[in-house]
Amino acid sequence: MMRVLLVVLLVSSPVAWAQNASCTLLADMAIVARAMAEEKLIQPQIVNVLARIYSVRGPTLEAMAEEAVNSSLSPFVFSHIFLTQCERMRQREPRQSFRRKMT
Repeated sequence: MMRVLLVVLLVSSPVAWAQNASCTLLADMAIVARAMAEEKLIQPQIVNVLARIYSVRGPTLEAMAEEAVNSSLSPFVFSHIFLTQCERMRQREPRQSFRRKMT
């Protein structure tokens, strides 16, 4: 389920991720979302707080908040899973050579 959510998060909001493309940002969002879920905040509240902190809205935050509410993992573990999956996906992306970027 976490892998599917990660794909949804990275694909669903390309504009937001183009501006803030970073696996560490995704992991940071995950740890904050899960910590708020542990404090019994509901999904809409988590989405609103994350939107204020990270200036991102839409399906990305909604999916993150939903997964955080439904998870029983600690915030650290929850975040670490997002970080490792994101880094694995980034490693699989085709990379352009420096020469291609310059032309």
